[in-house]
Amino acid sequence: MLETNGVPVVTFGADQFPAFFTRDSGVRSPARVDDARQCGEMLRAMDALGMQSGALFAVPVPQEHEAGAAKVERATQQVRTAAGAKRGSEASMRLACRCVCVVARGRSTSAC
Repeated sequence: MLETNGVPVVTFGADQFPAFFTRDSGVRSPARVDDARQCGEMLRAMDALGMQSGALFAVPVPQEHEAGAAKVERATQQVRTAAGAKRGSEASMRLACRCVCVVARGRSTSAC
């Protein structure tokens, strides 16, 4: 969706797009940069092309703060169940974060 609107989606230092509390969402990143210089070059090229959009740089959570993907998935399912028919702003991100933190036994709090 973002790319369709001219917003590049790039992952910093990884081939897989990160999820909120894990380094790998299971989705391959559309693009990768490995250092700040490459980020700057990309932004300068966008400017030179007259692009008026920004860019999304996804940075994976440090490995030592990563929560296990299976635990996060269980927490996500709990949030969906707790939210019921609620969607969007009705399904509070605070509730989601709290649920993930509980299921991940606090490991994700350092990633928040």
